[in-house]
This record gives sequence, C-alpha cells and structure tokens, in this order.
Amino acid sequence: MLLSAFLIVTLCKKREEFADRYHALIIMSLLIVMFQLIFNVDINIWQRLQNGIISALKISSLSLLVLIYTSVTSLSEIIHIFSFPPSKIGLVLTITLSLIPIIIQEYRKILIIQSTKGQNFKHINPLTNFMPILIPLMHRSINRAEHIAIVIESKGYLV
Repeated sequence: MLLSAFLIVTLCKKREEFADRYHALIIMSLLIVMFQLIFNVDINIWQRLQNGIISALKISSLSLLVLIYTSVTSLSEIIHIFSFPPSKIGLVLTITLSLIPIIIQEYRKILIIQSTKGQNFKHINPLTNFMPILIPLMHRSINRAEHIAIVIESKGYLV
C-alpha cells in the first residue's frame, strides 16, 4: 500500500488532488475498521480488528489502483473503452464522465462562497450542513444540463 502511494505521488500531476483522495481513503479505512469493531460482535476483539484491517486494506488497494489508472490514463482513452455500446449510450457516458470533475469544482467553489458568507458547517445535523451547498450545486448542475441539451439539439443529435 505504501509502494502504491509512492507511485501515485510520483505519477500525479497535482499533489493536492492526491492529498485529497488519500485523505478520504484514510478516513474510509478508519471507518471500516471502526464498523468492524462495533458491529461484528460474534467474534473476539482481535479477530474483529484483524477483519477490519484486512477489509480496509482490500478496499484501499482497489481504490489506489483506480487512482493510479485514472492518473495515468487520459479521459479520452477511458471513454474510448466505452465505444462498444451504441453511440447514444456512449454520448451519455462521455458527458457524464466529463461533468464529474466540473461538479466537484463547483462544489468546492460553493463551499468557499458559503464559508465567506458566514455559513457555519459545525451543526450536529448533517442535512443542515449540506443544504446550503446542495441547493446551489443542483441549480448550477441543472442549468449546465439544460445548456448541454440545447447544444446537442442545435447540432442535430437527438438522444
């Protein structure tokens, strides 16, 4: 796992992107171990800990492999793999894959904007934390989808 993390650091063009992904991966691994310790009460604590660590390592390894693949391979090459379905499904996959990074960027922008407006994200209820971000994000995403639909229709490609 450390070797793959080192490979990712050397291969990633953006170090902060790697840090964000790796930070989320560490949190997810800790949650897996914690859930194994709390909810798997049929076996003793050491086996629960061992099962949690093994499960976390398996999921982390798979996630790191996907991270390496997406860092090395361009989006157009990944989309080219999906050329076997009909062209309409390929278009939908292409648009979806290209919009995911844009939505993530919009999420970060909205988070910064809401923080500068004085929004407090330390509420106990996670819905109250997420609603000031979700509503503008949905609005921007729907507007972007409408613009894409207009462009596709104007080019004569009806889905």
